[in-house]
Amino acid sequence: MNDLPNASVSATIANALYMSSDHIPLVANYIFEYVKDTTGNIDTTISIVEQKQLQFRLFPNPVNTNLTIQSDGIIDAIQIYAADGKLMFADFTNSKEIQLTTGNLPKGIYVAIMRCGDVNYRRTFVKN
Repeated sequence: MNDLPNASVSATIANALYMSSDHIPLVANYIFEYVKDTTGNIDTTISIVEQKQLQFRLFPNPVNTNLTIQSDGIIDAIQIYAADGKLMFADFTNSKEIQLTTGNLPKGIYVAIMRCGDVNYRRTFVKN
């Protein structure tokens, strides 16, 4: 939706929809490893090693004044986007737990994007 010019909806709406979905786009996180052929066969073998997906907890959700984000991995950075795609907050964290003050955010739906290594994880929360 975001790759080509889109005459159906504005770029702001398209970005908001893209950023607020936990399902679009579907991204598989795999590492492909070459396995040396020791049998003398011509065919080579590629193994697929699935990387562990990190788990996140955002609570309370909906939130009033303080949001806690916990992960089983180190969160390098976090960004908070409003439903219209506007960046509301960004910070470098380097922690497994983040405490965010949300009292200054207007009521609405937000997307938290947590960067862990080279992978971004998206979670949605509601501000009352």
